[in-house]
Amino acid sequence: EFLKQQSAFSPAWVARMTQSLLEYAPAVHTIVAGMDDTGPHIYMVDGDGAVTCGDMMGFATNGTGGDHASSEFQVSKHSPHKLFPETLLLAYRAKKRAESAPGVGVATEMFVIRELGKPLLLSAEEIAALDAIHQQTVKEIDDARARANQAVQDYIVEAVSRAARQQQDSTPSPSSVPEPPNPEVKPVPKVVVLWAWLYRG
Repeated sequence: EFLKQQSAFSPAWVARMTQSLLEYAPAVHTIVAGMDDTGPHIYMVDGDGAVTCGDMMGFATNGTGGDHASSEFQVSKHSPHKLFPETLLLAYRAKKRAESAPGVGVATEMFVIRELGKPLLLSAEEIAALDAIHQQTVKEIDDARARANQAVQDYIVEAVSRAARQQQDSTPSPSSVPEPPNPEVKPVPKVVVLWAWLYRG
């Protein structure tokens, strides 16, 4: 489109824009994964061209949801020694976690490389099967979290009630507290009472 419309702009503006396009260096992060005679390998190339090997971790992530997906691998303690079924489900789960990041779509494609030079694209049916297993796992986790939250709430309510009972038990009852003398009632001296008895007789 720029090439079609450039005749409508000034030559100086076209020259500046062309130079800007030629000098533009997008920070593209790339994952290169595959197998050779020594086994599977994962490499990451950042926007500056620096290359990092991810063979020791056994995974690599990038993009907007890269940190989210990486946290799923880390929390699950993933390693290159994990079995294929566990790794397959974990990779799908990491993708679903990455969807919480802005701009990450829900559409998912997965490739599996199990033999040298033979990549396999998972079918829609296989992705649906993984999603069903994942959704069931999410439901079980949500149910367990709800039970844990209820257990903590019950514990707090019981702790507060127990503290209130202990405070009530440590407070003296009104009957055990001696009543102070009434300052308005003065005791009658014994000599006056005796004099009144003698006088009446």
